[in-house]
Amino acid sequence: MRRKFRLAALTVLVFVAALFGMPALRTARAAGDVTVTVSDGSVNIGEAFVTMVPDDGNSADYHAGVTGTNGEVTFTAVADKAYTVRASLRGYAVGSTAVTVSGANVSATITLVASGAVLELLPAYGGQVGTVVADGVSGVFYANTTGLPSLYRTSDYGASWVPVTLDVDDADEGATSTAVLSSPATSGFPGEIAATAGGRVYWSRDFGTTWDQFNLPPGSPPQGSIQWARVGSTSILIYVAGTTSRDMAWAAMPVTTGAPAPSFTALTGASSFKTNNADRLSLARGSDAPILAVGTSSQIRLYELNGTDMTPATAAGHATGINPGGALSLLRLGGPSASGPTVGGGTAPDTLLYYDGTDGRIAEYSGGSWNATTTYSFRNGGDDNVAGGVANLAGANCGLNGAGEVGSVAPTGGAGTLASCWVERDAGTGELIVRPVQNINNNTGYAYDAGYDGATNAVALSGDGSKGVVKAATFSVSRPAFRSWPTIAGAGTGATTGGAAVAGIQSPVVRDTAFGTTSGDMVVTFSFSGGGRVVYSDDGGTTFTDLPQRMTPGGADEQKGANAVDWWAGATSGSYWVLIGRPDDGVRLGALTQASDAALTSTDRLVMLPGTGGTFFGASEYPIAIRGIDGTDRALVGSSSQVSNAGQLLLVTLSNLTTTPTKSIVLNHSTTAIDYCPTTGSAASVANVAFAAENTSSSAGQVWRITTPDATPSPSAATGISVYVNEVRAGCTDGVVYAGTNVIGGTGLWRSTDGGATFTQMTIAASGLANSANLQRIETLAVDPADNDRVMIATPEGDVLETSDGGSSWTVVNDSADRGFGAERPGDLEYAPARATRSGMRSTSRTGVAASEPLFGSASGLFTVAATATTTIYVPIVRR
Repeated sequence: MRRKFRLAALTVLVFVAALFGMPALRTARAAGDVTVTVSDGSVNIGEAFVTMVPDDGNSADYHAGVTGTNGEVTFTAVADKAYTVRASLRGYAVGSTAVTVSGANVSATITLVASGAVLELLPAYGGQVGTVVADGVSGVFYANTTGLPSLYRTSDYGASWVPVTLDVDDADEGATSTAVLSSPATSGFPGEIAATAGGRVYWSRDFGTTWDQFNLPPGSPPQGSIQWARVGSTSILIYVAGTTSRDMAWAAMPVTTGAPAPSFTALTGASSFKTNNADRLSLARGSDAPILAVGTSSQIRLYELNGTDMTPATAAGHATGINPGGALSLLRLGGPSASGPTVGGGTAPDTLLYYDGTDGRIAEYSGGSWNATTTYSFRNGGDDNVAGGVANLAGANCGLNGAGEVGSVAPTGGAGTLASCWVERDAGTGELIVRPVQNINNNTGYAYDAGYDGATNAVALSGDGSKGVVKAATFSVSRPAFRSWPTIAGAGTGATTGGAAVAGIQSPVVRDTAFGTTSGDMVVTFSFSGGGRVVYSDDGGTTFTDLPQRMTPGGADEQKGANAVDWWAGATSGSYWVLIGRPDDGVRLGALTQASDAALTSTDRLVMLPGTGGTFFGASEYPIAIRGIDGTDRALVGSSSQVSNAGQLLLVTLSNLTTTPTKSIVLNHSTTAIDYCPTTGSAASVANVAFAAENTSSSAGQVWRITTPDATPSPSAATGISVYVNEVRAGCTDGVVYAGTNVIGGTGLWRSTDGGATFTQMTIAASGLANSANLQRIETLAVDPADNDRVMIATPEGDVLETSDGGSSWTVVNDSADRGFGAERPGDLEYAPARATRSGMRSTSRTGVAASEPLFGSASGLFTVAATATTTIYVPIVRR
């Protein structure tokens, strides 16, 4: 089960101390060590997430860790008492055992049962991260992505991540695997995490290992969010419908095993804590109970939520000394509560951070009133000198855009973040000191470790907007220092442990893959914001290494995502090209050359080709499909506009890495996928023929058949098909060509038996598939080059079906009702031939461990497709 991961020039990169023999996180009151071994009944399993939850619920005695390669994890200095120990791992149901510590070391074994899931994720790391939140145990964080699994957890300060349990692996204990877990919120108490999905709140009290759920209020809008705070036995979760309604709801969350299931009580109209739709809320932990801050355009009010009398008329405390002066787009309450204002029966945190759409302010409580900043000092990034001409915290300075703002208050108080800036109140001058922070995203959020003190522990996590999560563990130039890619985060709180924290987040948005001529060689591209890299593997997908880009051959490395890639033999015997297409506003094509048929190495670099910017494709057009013509220095490159249906199919001729390639226009149509059959080894009807998918509109798409693409391309439109075409794939051996389309009525799968000249629509009888209407749209497909009767198709929703007899019968590989793949459409399907450079916007890779298994590239990462699917679907072929 253990897989390796490599980045940049590192040979084998070790991310996690816990995975390689270091002890897991521990809490106080030592009595004995507990060693937990996780097994599948025959061998021990690494990378299993193990939790120890005390039966008495004492917050000091929660433990979490990950098994090493030997399948063991050790918790040291465990207090005397009874615990429930659970283990979880993707592909297995949750296992558990009871452990009692009584003055001596204890060993326990948990045996996990395989869930039988057909799809298995590969170790291609990264993701489109939305939010990062911290647990109540030091070292534990959660990050959600747009893919599925959508919620990941770390127990070693971001050095490695594993997904929470999903119902695809454990139907009883898992959270939903068909919808993204959004709006993650922690209570501040160890192990407690909640998120929303599909009209429900999913919540866990053991670090996301086992889950319960309850319904959101009826009619809850998708933009609603939750906040959670627990102090002692008072645990309150609030739901806010958004900024277009005053509607709220609250739930008293269970704090003991066996307590009644929670449910929401509506707070609408006069019972709402909001007096205006646009009021902002922030829930924080006070000394005795959760404290709710409510910000209006004229004041900020504080309430103690005791879980009994939840009306806005009780326990209100106006924050004197604060006048926002305008409608707020952000409000955060935080900092220490020991010296905060008295609210209800206890004290509130002592720091407020707010933003009114133009200016940001920090207010600190001091002896009966709040001292708010009124002036600003903006500091340079490199030397911390005052930057002239910056009068206030305008949106451009920190990446604030006036909607959906994010910010945070440091646990130490008096400082925090606004979007991508570090802000703090200067107690001497009363100014708000604003410092831009490098390498973080302006809308992901910022999470501080539970043990954060800003000195011995300065660990905080954020999103970086492209690769995934990034970690800071120290300050530089008076602001958090987030080390950029390819520096990789390490375990612990040490000052040098900062860096990209994506190991184990297997949710990159996969765009394309190209295979080399050597078995196991491949290049994989991720989207700009969903992984933000190009990587390669020389061992069949067991490990992946960065393939950086440079603007010139001797320039600096950079890593950005790409839409398309291909790898093919050039005109000179023994030479090879790798070509990528980026959705970049500057140079959009990058290439590398090889003088021999060899695997890529860590010294290889892609060089961006001059002159391939906007005018090469059109100002708003970007390359999204590439197919090299074997034996030439030419490639077909398809482009499409992000703002219209414009696009082109170009024949691009390469010469070297410093000269602008020449081009000729083959088609003036938006082109989303390309396939090609070489002269050698192909049926006569498709030999030296290329195929292009056009998606101009729902009624004007087309499949184009292009003869002699190696010399003077001659395109002709196929007959029988005039719909939006997503994908085209050819069985080069038998000359059968398939197209995946969007249609209304029937299915989106079409077939040509005359070399792509004419197409007929195929009918798929979808008994056994939860939603057969999904088959009206076929997003991607693959034809097995070794056996053209084997074809696999996928819908945008993530339904995957396969035939082994040319379409007479089908097997359901994945039903989207059981497992989804996030908000974006799936990537490509790919079989694992000895030589394949399939292309188009969506292709994927294969694994050395399962080189004969098909691969599925999606918005949720790279998957192998195990040959264990059930449910046969018989498919009559309708010829029209």
